[in-house]
Order: sequence, then structure tokens, then C-alpha cells
Amino acid sequence: MDKPPQLPETNQTEKLPSKTKFKVLLDLFGSEKARENFISLCKEYNIERTRQVILQDTVENYRPTKSIDYSPPKRAELHNNIMEIIAKLAVQLKKVTPLQKSVLRDFHSRENVAEAIKAFILAEQGATGAEEELSKGESKNMSDVAHFHSLGKEH
Repeated sequence: MDKPPQLPETNQTEKLPSKTKFKVLLDLFGSEKARENFISLCKEYNIERTRQVILQDTVENYRPTKSIDYSPPKRAELHNNIMEIIAKLAVQLKKVTPLQKSVLRDFHSRENVAEAIKAFILAEQGATGAEEELSKGESKNMSDVAHFHSLGKEH
């Protein structure tokens, strides 16, 4: 794998792109096989997440704003497995750089993990700069709802 980026002077990962954070996480795996299995799990999760948002949008035109969103069982299980792997990595590692520690702390948030998975997969599929801008919400031609759905989120 590529050499992990250096930690910014502020000792925070907030300014690092999600894709870079994900690569830092991948560098923590002990073997190539473990890394490949984790990436495969993340791809499966991303497919399920994207599929569910599309299906939900075609079935429902309106949802009350105060309703609670529950993940479908398959997607929830995949995300739980990913979060468990990250938690185990964080506990088992003995020598962790400040950058890795900061990324692991950042990945305690399920939303940050989902965003990083999406960014990594888009980059792996050869996303263009325009697609990356859309994933960051920098497109002015997209409505708020369309942008929200493009992030794989539900309202």
C-alpha cells in the first residue's frame, strides 16, 4: 500500500479526505488477505446502502420528519460487522501512530465510517473530480433532497 500521509500540524484528521482516512485504516490490517476481506465487506455494505435508498425513494414520496429511521436488517448487520472490526483493530494494536489513533477515534462514528467507505469505493472505481464534488455536496445544481440521497442517507 501507499505510505500513509503525515499527520497535519494541528494533530487532527478533520482536514484529511475520507478516502485518505480509510487508507490509513487499511494500513492497520496485518495481512493482505484481511485487508481484502474488509474491503469486500465494505463494498457489500455500500451496495446494500445504495440499493436501499433507491428502493425507499421509489416506494415512499413522503415521510414524516419525526419518524425514526431503522436500517434494514442486512445493511445493519453489515455495518455492525464493519464497526466491530474497527473496534477490535483499535483495541488490539500496540504501536499506533498519532495519525492512526486520530483516524480510529474519528471512526467511532458510524456516519464517518459510512462516508469514508463511500469515498474509498468511488475512488477505487475511478470517480472523476465532478463525482467527488457531488459526494461532498459542492454541486449547486442539486436540490437538498437529491444531495442527501446522493450521500446514501435517508430523510
